[in-house]
Amino acid sequence: KSARSQAMLLYAQGRASAQESGRAVTRDFTGNTALLTATPRLLAGAGTLDTLAGPINLNTTYKVTVAGNPSTTLTMDPRGFSSSAGTTITFTRAGFSDSIVVSNFGRIVD
Repeated sequence: KSARSQAMLLYAQGRASAQESGRAVTRDFTGNTALLTATPRLLAGAGTLDTLAGPINLNTTYKVTVAGNPSTTLTMDPRGFSSSAGTTITFTRAGFSDSIVVSNFGRIVD
């Protein structure tokens, strides 16, 4: 449940940042590591995106593995809408799982 809460917090942070800054914000799980980025880059530095949060290794912190359907990447546009028709992120530990679903409107569905 803590990993699920962390993912929901990152998503809410990303959605708010997208709406406030007028930029696309992406929440991505690479393996079991969560990262929140925004484009275009506004802060000084190399590359084309700003890192807003992370990387946070959910396996190290909460001992969970992360899987996504259809993907573990979710981008919010400047209006806060999701980039896909719906995304389910599943967290598994010791044979038990919990998940969050993000609708294409950018809402988390319990």
